[in-house]
Amino acid sequence: MKVIQQGMAGFLIFCCTCCYAQITWDGGAGTANWADADNWSSNSVPGPGDAVLLDNSAVAVSYVVNLPPGNSSTEVLSLTISPALANTITLNIPVSNTASPGLLVTGSGNAVVLNSGAVLKNSSGAAAGSTPFSISSGIFRINNGGKYIHNTPRAHSNLADVLSAAAGTENGTFEFDVPAEAGSYSISASGRTYGNLVLSGSANGGSRSYSSGGSSTLTVNGSLSLVSGATYNFGITNNIMVHGSVTVDPSSELIISTAASNNPTVLSVGGNLSVDGTLTEEATSANPKILFSGASNQNISTGSGGIISGEIIFEINNAAGITLLSDFAIPYQFIFTSGYVNSSSNHTILFNDNATHSGASPSSHVNGPVLKAGDEAFDFPVGDNGHYARLSLTNVNGSQQVTDTFLVEYFRNNPQAVYGNAVETPDINHVSFVEYWEVNKVSGNASKFITLTVGDLSFATDATKLRVARYDGGAGMWLNNGQTFASGPFNDPYIGEITGTSTSQFGPITLASTEPAPVNPLPVKFITTDAQRSGNDVLISWTVSLPPQPGTEFMIEYSSDGKKFTTIGKKTADTGFAYHFVDKNPSRGILYYRIKAKESNGKTAISTVVAIPNRISAVYLTRINPNPVPDKAHLCLFSSVRTEAFLTIRDMTGKIMRQIKVLVSEGSTSIVIDTPALPPGMYSVSGHAAGQPINSIRFVKSN
Repeated sequence: MKVIQQGMAGFLIFCCTCCYAQITWDGGAGTANWADADNWSSNSVPGPGDAVLLDNSAVAVSYVVNLPPGNSSTEVLSLTISPALANTITLNIPVSNTASPGLLVTGSGNAVVLNSGAVLKNSSGAAAGSTPFSISSGIFRINNGGKYIHNTPRAHSNLADVLSAAAGTENGTFEFDVPAEAGSYSISASGRTYGNLVLSGSANGGSRSYSSGGSSTLTVNGSLSLVSGATYNFGITNNIMVHGSVTVDPSSELIISTAASNNPTVLSVGGNLSVDGTLTEEATSANPKILFSGASNQNISTGSGGIISGEIIFEINNAAGITLLSDFAIPYQFIFTSGYVNSSSNHTILFNDNATHSGASPSSHVNGPVLKAGDEAFDFPVGDNGHYARLSLTNVNGSQQVTDTFLVEYFRNNPQAVYGNAVETPDINHVSFVEYWEVNKVSGNASKFITLTVGDLSFATDATKLRVARYDGGAGMWLNNGQTFASGPFNDPYIGEITGTSTSQFGPITLASTEPAPVNPLPVKFITTDAQRSGNDVLISWTVSLPPQPGTEFMIEYSSDGKKFTTIGKKTADTGFAYHFVDKNPSRGILYYRIKAKESNGKTAISTVVAIPNRISAVYLTRINPNPVPDKAHLCLFSSVRTEAFLTIRDMTGKIMRQIKVLVSEGSTSIVIDTPALPPGMYSVSGHAAGQPINSIRFVKSN
């Protein structure tokens, strides 16, 4: 019987050498040492045939495991780190470990798996030329939420060779945080695919240089991040494909270099671009490109100190568009291919001196203000969603300076509802009812020729009777700025360009007609638009100057931000002058409404936008008029309650120039602001009331 038992024992031993043993960390020794046998479920230190699992099956909390110090090599069949939700499990190859390799994993398939919350930190102190972490036959899989930190100057290309790019690894992080060593640390990037790629200077005291060379595309399925003083010089003669976001933190720098003019590097960004540090290019004969190629809206932010410099080309090819979360300066060129750049009074797109653009169209332009600095003529690529309405400023000989700065924004709204319908007679009969531009001279004393785009929805019929008109706040009327040129062909409807006479005065600009309708009808005219709460509903009402043509339809449009409107109802016009519509399901917050009239011949007109707070205590700044401001202006506010409002005027550096306390009534309030003490330039006004912030609007103080 004893012999039989010995035989069975030998059989069992043989079977175990044909398979593997899974060993789990149970922390029985109460230390963080890999080499303490009591820390393992087998009460023995894992060896070459073992599958190691670090999880929370025996230890419920986060923990750290350290491989042995010295010239000690650890070999296992496989390694899986799989923390429970919200826990972190870290495996360290310590700097005191000098073996090559310090960790060897020999199994096939997914040999090393880091699940969410897992961290494998390689801080090996092995000698130069060593490979401290080696996976000899299998795959290195960093699943979403897992992280590998390369915290040693030693080799890593062997890990990039076997790094998994399978689904579920897009947000697994491969981080370089390499400590001090002479020169730049070279990252294996050519032809590689990473999940999240992070470059950090933390381990080197907040300053670390990285570089890459080669000729094949670097693919980042997640996001590319430069943090804690990392500098990355991308010298691959090919492209960077980042499916997620690109982030350059303060004190970090991304340098894109291109070796040949016929092969410029393209950094394709599928997510957001955040530059609080520096984004630049290495001076070469080529111009690298930043391509916005996402499938959903992308945000751009340069924070308070971000720098974008060099001859970098930016291109938008994303039908969902781009939204600016800060001012965004174009140093060289911008290409419009598909999608809109959404700017605002607080977050403008700035074209620096000599910066250019191309490709703007009804499907790709700037929705919002555009700022241009410099002494050259410029076409402002402005519009309103599907309506492209370029405005051009060209020089009058000798008056331009490199310091000249102009701000232009297009509004697909009725200018008469904002500034009134008084016109300079007999030179002008009427101005447009559908569109206008704000042209503000921020700095400089240049005179310019203004050229306006006349589109099919401008509703012009006779180019010879069209004029450029400017609203003069002092005179309280639209003044004739003439016509020096009109492009052909002169058809009905007229589509082309109208250029006025030279002027040094700017402000609200629109098209005007010297003849009454039906010549240049410029079309249905709204007199008033209003919105008031009625119980839980909102009553929207409007009036028109003349009975609409038969078949005219009114579309009631709503927006949550005052920019992007959707239709919430329709009403067929009759022979009356007054109309109303009830919004039965108003949202909570500031509600914006406008009316769009569409005649049977396809012509449209849009009312002014009205704002009303619903179920919130709020004070809202609606507009400042005139803008640019001479010595005084009317600031219009809307409030849900009678309250005190505290307003602050700041310059563009944030310096407080003036503070005002005012009592606002429920509904609309207009106050006069005296500004003779303000130097010419751009300012913002904002504030707070009833413990709530008040929105900010910008204005230009004229000379």
